[in-house]
Amino acid sequence: MEPFKKETKILLLPSLFILIVLGLFPTIWSIYLSLKKYNLTEPFDVEFIFFKNYINLLQDQRLYSSIVNTFIFLLFSIFVSLILGLILAICLKNINKFRTIIYTFLIVPFVLPPAVIAYNFKFMMNYDFGIFNTILLSIFSHKINFLGETSSALFSLIFIDIWQWTPFVTIILFSVLISLNPDPIEAAKIDGASDFQIFWFIVMPIIKPFIILVFLLRFIDVIKVYEIINLVTSGGPGTSTETINIYLSRIAFDWFDLGYSCALSIVLINIIIILTKKILRIFES
Repeated sequence: MEPFKKETKILLLPSLFILIVLGLFPTIWSIYLSLKKYNLTEPFDVEFIFFKNYINLLQDQRLYSSIVNTFIFLLFSIFVSLILGLILAICLKNINKFRTIIYTFLIVPFVLPPAVIAYNFKFMMNYDFGIFNTILLSIFSHKINFLGETSSALFSLIFIDIWQWTPFVTIILFSVLISLNPDPIEAAKIDGASDFQIFWFIVMPIIKPFIILVFLLRFIDVIKVYEIINLVTSGGPGTSTETINIYLSRIAFDWFDLGYSCALSIVLINIIIILTKKILRIFES
């Protein structure tokens, strides 16, 4: 048994080395940079400022605006995709005809590259010649500047995200629903239970762990969303679609302020860890 333990430890060494190199070292280096004034436009003007970058975060109004945008994106995208995904999964379970064709079409949105989705929707939502406005103009004689107005741009991006990821939720929940044991459901029907009672008291407790899983996966995906927002609106018009990731990217790669961007990154990582723990506790209770 002892040699086996030694062999296991030896086999774990490469994984431990990769974890340190790719995980621990970059984190420590980011913390180190966050305590410095370090802008690539002034490479020789580097000095320790300790917690000044973190203090500046508390006074950054643009950061607060990006947090609000991220929260709105998070709230609508996750809950709408979960509700629609569950409804579609239930409908798909009760459909026998054309199920394979529908299932195939459901896979397409979340396997498409973000660039393909972004440019297609950017074209379809175009104010002058987009298909959405062509339909609106023919029916209501009115057009909407989906991506060019601050009141609609963020919700247009949320719509794109929901379109992309609702099928993902549907497929996971559908896979769970078709694997359910039908005996308790049949027994409940014999006892006179309604469809809602069967769903809420029998089906829901069984699929709850999978709903939690999907919620966490969507939370992780939405909190790191970047490509589609960057390609469709680049955070505009103004800062109306500027989420935390877009703002962080702007600080690091447009303004080259590595010290400030590292401070924001460290804070963001800790917020995500805390929120994930809170979400797990809420669902476990």
